[in-house]
Order: sequence, then C-alpha cells, then structure tokens
Amino acid sequence: MLIDAVQSVGRFVKITAAKVHDKIFLKSLELISYSMVVFDRAYNYYLQFALWTQKNVFFVTRLKKNAVYKVIKVLRTHDRMRGQAQVVKDEIIEFEYHPEDENGKKLTKKIQTIQLRKICYYDGKNRYYEFLSNAFDITAEEIAFLYKKRWGIEILFKKMKQNFQLHYFYGENVNAIYTQV
Repeated sequence: MLIDAVQSVGRFVKITAAKVHDKIFLKSLELISYSMVVFDRAYNYYLQFALWTQKNVFFVTRLKKNAVYKVIKVLRTHDRMRGQAQVVKDEIIEFEYHPEDENGKKLTKKIQTIQLRKICYYDGKNRYYEFLSNAFDITAEEIAFLYKKRWGIEILFKKMKQNFQLHYFYGENVNAIYTQV
C-alpha cells in the first residue's frame, strides 16, 4: 500500500498471493520525479533503487542485516550517548547488482553498482537502526525522521483491523477478497 504522507490516505493498493515476492510490488509503482518513498527493509531491491535514482525518485528504507556492500566514504561519526536519539554514523556505501531483462531474469554477465547513504541511528530507547537512502541533499537526521514517519502505515493497518474485523475471508478468489477489504 502506498500512502500519501501529507493527507494520510491510501494512494495505491496491490493485493497479491502470499507467494509473490515484495519486489514485484516495487516494479508496479509509478512514481513521479522528486517523490520520496519510505518503506520497510523487506524491499531491498538494488536494481529498482538504481532505476529510481535515475528518475530522481528518492527513498528511505532499512538496511538488511545480511547486505553486502563496500564503504566508499565516511561522512561523519559521533560517539553514542545512551538514552539520546542520535545519528552515530553517516556513510556512502556501494552495492553491486545484476541488471534484469523485461521478464525479471538476471543478466549475470554484467554487474553494475550503485552508491547510497547508510545512516546508523539510535533512538531514545537505545534501539539501533541502519537506514539506506539515495537522498544526499538532506541531513542524516531528516532521513531518520522520515523513516519514523513510516509508522503511519502501521497505524492505518491497525485502524483497519480494529474497525473492519477481518478475522477471515468469506471467499478465496481475488474478487471476494477485494470486495471484503
């Protein structure tokens, strides 16, 4: 689901079978230049990030724990102060990815790279986060703030569950689920 952050309303909803990978959802988004998209770490798809960067579509997400990258430049570091929300590191990192054909099949012979920002952040409860972004013109603190705003979608889903009581579906086909939701 894509939510307009200013108006707090859904702009795009796509319901798929559970077996469909989340990266397919990213391909179906038609975003205009200078949009900012914020999403969870399940969507780390470097080819899509490169395409968005070419179109001036900006994003903030969390870095997967098993991500493989090379640090290109450390922009700044800070000592951690317990109990205080703060950015402790801001880096430029580089990922390798394989281009794909129109059917989503990897073209293995050609490897490309993309440089992104990695922001290391502790919140006020001493929880550690690593954010990933292609937005180089905003501060690391703004990137952390944007990710925090992502929780608006979680609140929307909580409201939907409380108000619509979707404990089970009446039918199993796509039209039945769309109608009930």
